[in-house]
Amino acid sequence: MNIFVFAQLTLRPIEPKKSLIVVLATIPASDAQDKLVKKLQKKGGSLAVLAHYEPTDLAIESLRSLRTSLHFALVDAPNNLLMITGPGPGVGKSFLSVNMAALLASTGERVLLIDADMRRGYLNEYFGAERKHGLSELIAQGLEASTVIRATGLENFDYVSTGELPPNPTELLLHPRFEQFLKDMEAKYDRVIIDSPPVMAVTDAAIVGRHAGATLFVARFNQTQMHEIELSLKRLGQAGVSVKGVLLNAVAAAAGGYGYGYKYGYAYKYDQRK
Repeated sequence: MNIFVFAQLTLRPIEPKKSLIVVLATIPASDAQDKLVKKLQKKGGSLAVLAHYEPTDLAIESLRSLRTSLHFALVDAPNNLLMITGPGPGVGKSFLSVNMAALLASTGERVLLIDADMRRGYLNEYFGAERKHGLSELIAQGLEASTVIRATGLENFDYVSTGELPPNPTELLLHPRFEQFLKDMEAKYDRVIIDSPPVMAVTDAAIVGRHAGATLFVARFNQTQMHEIELSLKRLGQAGVSVKGVLLNAVAAAAGGYGYGYKYGYAYKYDQRK
């Protein structure tokens, strides 16, 4: 079953001319992911990289189609840095970041995944590790990159955690050490994927996105509203961030179109998990 789509949706104009959104893929909701997370967490283990544990899951098959499309969509990108973001928390950008990175690594590309959400990122939990000694320490304390890059246990796939959650994440992202780190990683890896904070909550995504050659925007089926997508893309565009397209995540199996349901808030506070 191939659920990959490539479509353009004409939105209400937010400028004098109409805006187009490129929907690169629809990603189905994954029951296998939910079961795997519950099973591993019950045993006190990590979260789950679905692409590794259940490589034939429909969500992963859809990401494979996206991987093929991205190969062509990113040909003209100025660098190999790819930011993945969304309008608010809970849309599934971290799930997609981890599994896309795993799929790219499975083809032989050397991939680095960076958790740049220094407010409540938790990518380290996918690999059963603590968040400390990560991005925040690299920037604030000037740690060497080699001390914060960790192996995931999957071939060709490394990651950098948030580090201890700092009181000033925006200021750290503006620090020259962050830009230099990205340049160094751009030269070392075939693909660098950056999981950023949401667009509507804070300005961090716009800061990170200015360094990325391309950005993917994640919207969640039956949750993200169209005007939230419009406003988020407008903010990114005003910051000079190149958005290649939208990923519609967690699509219900019975859904026949692009439905957008209830509204949710953008309270985005520091995660208390350490």
